[in-house]
Amino acid sequence: MRKKDNKKYDGLKRRVKKFSYERNLMVHGSWTMLNGIPCVVWHKFLKDDENVVGEYFEDSRFNSFMLNAKKLMEILQLMHTELEK
Repeated sequence: MRKKDNKKYDGLKRRVKKFSYERNLMVHGSWTMLNGIPCVVWHKFLKDDENVVGEYFEDSRFNSFMLNAKKLMEILQLMHTELEK
C-alpha cells in the first residue's frame, strides 16, 4: 500500500484507538457511583502493576462514545459495501 493510501486511513485508526480505550474501560472496569456520578475503577497494567485508577464516566463521555461508535459503524459499512462491489 502506498504512503498516500495510508494517509486516508489515519482518521479511522485514531477513531478506533479512542473507541477501543473507552470500550475496554467500560467492559473490564469495576463500576461504582461517586457523588451521583458513575465511576469506573480499573487496574492500569499498561503503566505498572501497582496502581488502580478511577475515572468518572459522565453522560457527556458516554454520549461521545456512542457517537464515535455510530460513526465507526457508518465508515465500516461503507467500506464493506465497497469491498462487496
